Amino acid sequence: MKARRAVLAIVPALLVVAALPVTLSRLTGWTGDLGIVLTAFAPLALLPYAVALVLLVAAVVRGRRRWPWLGATGLVVALLALHVAWFAPLVVGGAPEPAAGAERVTVLSANVEYGRGDAAVVVDAVRDRGVDVLVVSEVTPRFVAAADAAGLADVLPHRAGEAGDTTSGTMVFSSEPIEEVARVDTIFDSLVVRTHDLTLLATHPAPPQLPADWRHDQPLLLRAAREHAVDLVVGDLNATLDHPTIRDLVDAGWRDAVELTNGGWAPTWPAHGELGLPLAVVQIDHVLARDTVAVTEVDRLEVPDADHLAVVVTLAGT
Repeated sequence: MKARRAVLAIVPALLVVAALPVTLSRLTGWTGDLGIVLTAFAPLALLPYAVALVLLVAAVVRGRRRWPWLGATGLVVALLALHVAWFAPLVVGGAPEPAAGAERVTVLSANVEYGRGDAAVVVDAVRDRGVDVLVVSEVTPRFVAAADAAGLADVLPHRAGEAGDTTSGTMVFSSEPIEEVARVDTIFDSLVVRTHDLTLLATHPAPPQLPADWRHDQPLLLRAAREHAVDLVVGDLNATLDHPTIRDLVDAGWRDAVELTNGGWAPTWPAHGELGLPLAVVQIDHVLARDTVAVTEVDRLEVPDADHLAVVVTLAGT
């Protein structure tokens, strides 16, 4: 009996202590070096709070002195409610509808990890899914050569941006001509282009492992999106919907395709258990859309030898 009471007391406390730094980081918008990392895991805090709540409710039901348990239960309910409110837009809510007869455009965004991702798989996905615009982060000359050997130039003959060494390159491939509008001064290449009557920001800001560069790059996304009135922000943004910089983009009118389709939890990294994680746990690859377009479908795609899942989005004008 004592052991059971100890479990009901200690385990919820440990779960709350583990999750609370994530909650506080998300709540305060902390972008310190540690805060950037903690905030990325905000959706995962739902689980420890939910388990803690179940155990505390059991303690209330079984216990004789219920007031301490009720107080702890109220605290956990409040913390859980915060995370539910933050997560809710991914599963409920309205979205713009496509205009009658509007042409569908399919966009695929892939981080191919130092150019090592399987180019043939990407090209096959372009063909099979009828992709009109492909945005590739960490694109290298080797990847471009392999993709062209697999027939990329036949299906998406127009291109903008440059291949780079390892992480620096960002390129856009399209079935229609591309007008390069501007370059954005992120640590890795980012560019604004116009194609398929869409203006899109193809971007790859710095990762959290480079926190000073992350803090420099992230505000540039909103600035470029506003300056060029882009329809889409596309790429490995190295930030989740819980980071304040992406929330600023959402508040300014660029909503995530997953949210627009009530797609729920859709993590994209790490794709193959990197860092000892068994599956992807954070959504850092995005297609953010303004209300000039409606998103009709979202999917994720595994690219062998790349540590990100690709994102495939179909959209149409409103």
